[in-house]
Amino acid sequence: MIEIPDNEAWTLQSPRLDLTPMVQRDAADLFALLRDPALHEFSTDPPPAHRDEVQERIRVWESRRSPTQDDLWLNWTLRLKQSGLAVGYIQATVYEDAAELAWVIGAPFQRQGYATEAAQRVATWALDYFKVAELRASIHPDHIASQRVAAHVGLQPSGVFTHEGEEIWVIRNG
Repeated sequence: MIEIPDNEAWTLQSPRLDLTPMVQRDAADLFALLRDPALHEFSTDPPPAHRDEVQERIRVWESRRSPTQDDLWLNWTLRLKQSGLAVGYIQATVYEDAAELAWVIGAPFQRQGYATEAAQRVATWALDYFKVAELRASIHPDHIASQRVAAHVGLQPSGVFTHEGEEIWVIRNG
């Protein structure tokens, strides 16, 4: 079973962002971003109707493990260093030999490089810390912004698609 790193080991920083392990007190800030329907254009998840939905999702994620207990669910709240303002979140699902990334940046903060900055930081950390053989991201074929983030991180389209129709982008370690 993969060990959960202590919070200090996965509290990360990038040039403009603090990436902190997501906790329930982040729910109000994240709800303010996630309730925007435009963020869900390429997702099967609808916008949350209430802050309690976000808080419950975070409560489940705070276990840091999948329901089977086999995989790690690591979620970071992304905050601007200068103001502490939440701009989005990033997650890494860590399997025995791979990690899968996903990111969401609130509409007011898009097109400023925050997703790329956070994804690069988490990708480097996950590859180094867990020594996984592969890093992946599942991206909707029409989501050009996420494709650009993935490409900046070094992921490449694989030509393999999920049952939701998202293409798996991948980078192999080593």
